[in-house]
Amino acid sequence: LDDGKGTRLSTGAVIAAVGMTLVENNSPSALLYGDQGTFVFSNSILAFNSGKDCAYNGNQALADINNFNYSYLLVGGTSAAESCQIPPLSNNANEDLIIHANGTALSEVLHPLANYGGFLNGYLPKSGGSLSIIDKGGDDGQCGDTDQRGVNRSSGEACDIGAVSYTHLRAHETVL
Repeated sequence: LDDGKGTRLSTGAVIAAVGMTLVENNSPSALLYGDQGTFVFSNSILAFNSGKDCAYNGNQALADINNFNYSYLLVGGTSAAESCQIPPLSNNANEDLIIHANGTALSEVLHPLANYGGFLNGYLPKSGGSLSIIDKGGDDGQCGDTDQRGVNRSSGEACDIGAVSYTHLRAHETVL
């Protein structure tokens, strides 16, 4: 995607991740972004990676950028600077909530990568895990109707964050 001039995305590009789980990556940064394009993360997990969860590689001061918007985003560490370089909350007009793992281990929050149904492996949230936010993500209007397995998401006040929802499946909801 690099044009040789340092431009990685067009200024009009939009990368949106709704209900995404990006964990256990072994790179300096699981997500590297810059000044170009717009990045939107909602009800997502961007944590538990060996390097930074995200890093900014742009020309502006981090405090001046406004192309990274997030709500109900779980990142590692105890602060944004520690694990994920994102703009301060005051610059993020669409910010509802950012959650820091604060040293919580992946195994306390998510079951191991496995096939929990559907066509892709995923990380199933642990019920009553250390980070209760997994069970209490954003409002249902921002969640999508189903998770990556095709299982209906919450119809209550909030959906789970991440690609896979924790649900007590009833027989008529089981995906075959």
